[in-house]
Amino acid sequence: MGKDNIYGPGESFSRGMEIGKTTIFRQNRPVKFRLEMVNGSVVEGIIPANSEFKITPQDGDIKKFDIIIEDTPKSPQAIE
Repeated sequence: MGKDNIYGPGESFSRGMEIGKTTIFRQNRPVKFRLEMVNGSVVEGIIPANSEFKITPQDGDIKKFDIIIEDTPKSPQAIE
């Protein structure tokens, strides 16, 4: 993890969430996420830059939530 909660390319972090409370994720770059459920299901995807991703966990739903920071190109090009 970077200084002052600044994460660099290739780094990841887990985020704790309070039961019954909505947690909002906002990033200034696209990031991948991985959500592990208690029943073994795994949900993976990409959160677009400058958008909101909201989660309201219920008791026993979510086991782990990870954010993976991707490296972005320095010159203009499409991000997959």
